[in-house]
Amino acid sequence: MIIFVMLFHSLGSHAQSNGKVVTNMTFGLKLGLNMQEMEGGTTYETAYKRGLTTGAFISVNRRKHGIRVEAALRTARFYYLSYPRHTNTTSLDVPILYEVKVMNRLWLQFGPQYSGLIKARRYGYGDNNLDVKNRFRNSDLSAVAGLEVTLPYHLIANVRYVYGLVNVNNTSYIQATPESWRNKAIQISVGYRFY
Repeated sequence: MIIFVMLFHSLGSHAQSNGKVVTNMTFGLKLGLNMQEMEGGTTYETAYKRGLTTGAFISVNRRKHGIRVEAALRTARFYYLSYPRHTNTTSLDVPILYEVKVMNRLWLQFGPQYSGLIKARRYGYGDNNLDVKNRFRNSDLSAVAGLEVTLPYHLIANVRYVYGLVNVNNTSYIQATPESWRNKAIQISVGYRFY
């Protein structure tokens, strides 16, 4: 990410030295709601449950298009169908999104997202704070699409849909034919842009 910033910073400086501002670099912080579900199988409820997402972003734009890179922590909760228990997870998301300006202040964002699982704990039915991280794959790859609006006072607001492309079930060591689990999420965030 540091190389990414240095490259576009140098491009911006070069453009300004020629009398034209071609590149605009923005960085900031964001906080939002993560509504996530685990699709597939009969282990978890197929229902969006609330969690949080928070992190930092860097955007490099040239008039009507650009690139956004983020690093964000995300929490999620999955309820079991058969037992009164649930699993809480914490992950690190790194989306790399292409941005297209649709109209004044409104941007379309889409691209891939890499996610790394930090922890997974199970609660309820005799399993208080049980580490179940080994039941999930450590990494996930998703497709992301959403809209972002730039607001006055350096504020932003966005909504995104995230669809997991990878089966994150890692229970082959206890199941002969493991179920396919895929993450799906709707995220609504607000943020502040620094210049």
